[in-house]
Amino acid sequence: MIRKMGGRRLLVVCLLLFATSVSCIPPEGVDRIAAPYTEDTIRYHLESMFNRAASNILSSTEPGLLADQDLGEIGLVDEYFVLNGQVNRLSKELTAARAHDTGTMNILSDQLDWARGRRQLLKGQVESIITKQVGEALLAEGLEPPNIPQGANWSFPPSTFFLLKSPFVLVVSPRDRIEITSSYLLASQLSLSTREGIESQVEGEGVSAVVGGTEGFSLYPAWVSEDESLRQTLEIVAHEWTHAYLFLFFPLGRAYFQDYQMRTMNETVADIVGREIGERVYRQYYAALEPPAPQAAAAAVGERDSDFGRQLRSIRAAVEPMLAERRVEEAEAYMEAARKRLADKGYYLRRLNQAYLALHGTYATRPGFESAIGAELKAIRAKSSTLGEFVRLVGNVASPGDLPHLSD
Repeated sequence: MIRKMGGRRLLVVCLLLFATSVSCIPPEGVDRIAAPYTEDTIRYHLESMFNRAASNILSSTEPGLLADQDLGEIGLVDEYFVLNGQVNRLSKELTAARAHDTGTMNILSDQLDWARGRRQLLKGQVESIITKQVGEALLAEGLEPPNIPQGANWSFPPSTFFLLKSPFVLVVSPRDRIEITSSYLLASQLSLSTREGIESQVEGEGVSAVVGGTEGFSLYPAWVSEDESLRQTLEIVAHEWTHAYLFLFFPLGRAYFQDYQMRTMNETVADIVGREIGERVYRQYYAALEPPAPQAAAAAVGERDSDFGRQLRSIRAAVEPMLAERRVEEAEAYMEAARKRLADKGYYLRRLNQAYLALHGTYATRPGFESAIGAELKAIRAKSSTLGEFVRLVGNVASPGDLPHLSD
């Protein structure tokens, strides 16, 4: 959303945010390999804004949506995410039916087309409703622009986002350490064989590479994957908003690409804000719509996640000393053997290498990727009365050495 703040100035800020969000200057060879697959981000973004504006006009005049006024905002959002589940289920069933049952295939195809069309019609309204709900939660936690009059009750930037098919990301790390040196947004429609081919070509340049999915992207307005659950979507919207907020108002956000540690701080702060705001909105508006999971099932999921985290921590703890001692081939062989052991236990990772660990290691409070940076940020959050206080404290961190002083 472009708001009057000297409209051109805000547009420049948005474009600068985009420019600094895509990549560091990559190695020339990798740049050449990735180029045919990179997402035309600006074109896609402008198309999305135009299509969403047109969709909003259509949905406001569509007779079939008049009944939605009775559902209310919460009902509309719930219907959208129910449709999301139906689209995913019907897509899988249609793929299975293509092999042997033409009649069933036609029925499923019609059902899938209807669900996708209905979902598309609701999408703009759902984005607006969630934007408002997340914005109210951000204000309640004191996440206002710095230096505005107390009690102004103004959130900026708005937590605007698009629900889209999110792009893949190519992450590159050196082989002798775990660190992101460059990253590229790739088109959202890439087959598994194409992604594996990209990884193979990039690793021919003497680096480690992984092509992974993305949940969101902090171009403003943010991109959020249309394939996530309601609960996860709320968290991602707040996470991506945090990147924009930090970039506009604080040294921490503008130092995102300074080095791997600063990138990790940014992502971990956004994770903390995203989790708390997402949970707040979910509990306020949507928790009553979903029956709680049985205690035994919830406990089993929690134990499984904890076990996976323990396995990954153990793997990284073993690999880092090998890399530090330049035993690169030994470390890579260890990671591949560990990947196969994880698969035997039901934890499937397509790739487990330096780039994978570097990508996920930027989220320093997630299970399996906890680090000293994550522990320090959690300690600062525990001492802060609100998220706003927490973000204002850590937002002024301009270098890795500044953080320990805040957690003392």
